[in-house]
Parts: sequence; structure tokens; C-alpha cells
Amino acid sequence: MAKKNHSNRGRKPRPVTHLHKAGIVYPSAWSKIDVFRDDKGKGLPDWPDWCFMPMAAWHSIVCSELGVSMLGPDQVADVSMLSAIGPWRYTQSIYQIDPDLYSSIIETVPRGAIPTEVLYRMPEWSLYVETPGMKWMEVDVPGFFVHLEWDAQSGGSELRFLLDTFDGFVPLVLHLGQHTITESVDRWLSKSSAQNGFFAELRRKLDIDSGVAATEKLSKSIYPFISLTLYICSNGVDYSTVSAPNRPEKKKTKKGWKLFAANKPRYWMLGKSIGESIRRQSVQQKRRVVQFRLTSDVRTGTDIGWLWRRQGVCFKVYLCNVSRVKR
Repeated sequence: MAKKNHSNRGRKPRPVTHLHKAGIVYPSAWSKIDVFRDDKGKGLPDWPDWCFMPMAAWHSIVCSELGVSMLGPDQVADVSMLSAIGPWRYTQSIYQIDPDLYSSIIETVPRGAIPTEVLYRMPEWSLYVETPGMKWMEVDVPGFFVHLEWDAQSGGSELRFLLDTFDGFVPLVLHLGQHTITESVDRWLSKSSAQNGFFAELRRKLDIDSGVAATEKLSKSIYPFISLTLYICSNGVDYSTVSAPNRPEKKKTKKGWKLFAANKPRYWMLGKSIGESIRRQSVQQKRRVVQFRLTSDVRTGTDIGWLWRRQGVCFKVYLCNVSRVKR
């Protein structure tokens, strides 16, 4: 894949445009967030801190905004949209990864169980990652949102992507646990039969009727997005700034403690040092990912990550020591 430069600077970033549109369609949604979050652990379940707010709350907000008790397929899609954009509103971070490192990561084939504990290290409640040159099912994807969900009914956790395509948003979900990506996608498809309209369109894009073949193809299409997310959640990410992103804290006001939205987007550039190391080795020899340790390491608590080898020189990127990760 040819290297692509991040080119959103100089014009309004796509996620900011989506945020403004969401506020127009659901003008009271943001004010309702405080009501639900203030009731966390009181009238509502005490969900984990890595989840900004469960999908069930976003579902209630959409129903309230529309004045209905049940949602149609398009309205259900808006729940996915708000659950990604709503938390992003508080940080408005846009992640850009060094082009050479980015190319290596998206070519990685993840194997074994998804390292769930690594994902709980997500630096913010919702991320927007730029993906220059990316295509999903032949559709351009300039970026994607990603966040963690805690299911209020089952208590299970999910990694939820919202692909920002030029044809609209595409939600993709991975049920977390000791599952491979394919197993997680299969669980999602089996659980989501109510979204018949969405999956009919998805099968059309896959050009496959249904079954194992469709699950496999959809799983492979998620590889670049999960690999980029794992890198951002990794231990000791190479940021070009001294500071690093984090979840905002409430601030004290005359009316009590309040969580404020960010007033403008902030860009985070990642992986510059590793990218420069890769470029120094050779501009002619194609980089090759020779190992991607995402197998039993999750259970043993050892360091896991990527290993590139070029001209006898190794580059390692560790995700984290999972024994030290706290949920």
C-alpha cells in the first residue's frame, strides 16, 4: 500500500462536522448525558470507568428525543452514532500515526485471542483515528471512531467501531473475551438478528449470502482497525508531545461538579521515532511483519506486541504487560 499523508489539517475535521450534525439532529442529547452519568451506581448500575455510558442509556436518549418507545433500523443506527460521537465530544482527540508505522500496522494479521486487557487501557472514552488511503469493502474510510461498551443486560464488554465512510457510518462490533476476531464477529452477528436491514446491506457489500464465509470475510476486514486500536492502547506509545491523552475530570462549578466538553479538536501524532527508524533501514526493502504475538501470552501475563525484522534489525512495539493492567 502506498504511503498516505494525513491531510485533514487546514479544513474542518470530519469528526467535528459529525459532532455538529449530531447536535442539530438531537439538540437535547448532550444535556441528558449528565442525568444518566450522575445516576451511575445509584439508580443505575455502576458500570466500569472505561465505558463512558452504556448503549442502553444512549438508546433511552434517542427514544426521548424522538418521542417514541421503539426505534426503527435507521434510529438504532443513530444510537451507535451517538454512543461514539457523544463521548468523543469531551476530548475531541484525532489520532494520526506515522505513515511508515501506519502502513506496517494495517498490514498486520492478528492471530489468537483478542488481548482484551490491553483494550481496557484505551486512553480516552472514544477515539477518532485517521486512516489515510484506507478502504473497507471498496469504500473509502478516512477515519473511524472506536470505544468500549459495557452491556447493561449481560455485563459483557464490547469493542465498538464506527467507520466514517463517504457512504455513511458503518458500525462494527467485537464481543470481548477469550475469543478470536472471527469468533467475536460470529457472536455479534448471531446476537444482532434484529438489525436485519443493516445486515442485508452488509451481505450485499460482502457479495456473500451468509454463513461462515461471510463471517470470515467480515472478520478480515476488521484486522486493520483492531491493529491500529491495539497500538494506540499499547504500553509506552511514542507520542510527539510531552503530554499524552487521558480522560477528562469533572470540574467544580457553583452548581456542583461538571464534566465539560472540549472546545476544539486536538491532534495526537504517534510513532514518529519508530517510523524514522524504519525509514533509516531501507527505502527499497519492503517491511514485513514476522510475528504478532497475540496468543497465550494474554493468559501468562507476559509482554505481547509486534516484532518487525528488516535487514537483521528488529523493531519491537509492546502492547503492555497484561499482568499490570487494571480494569
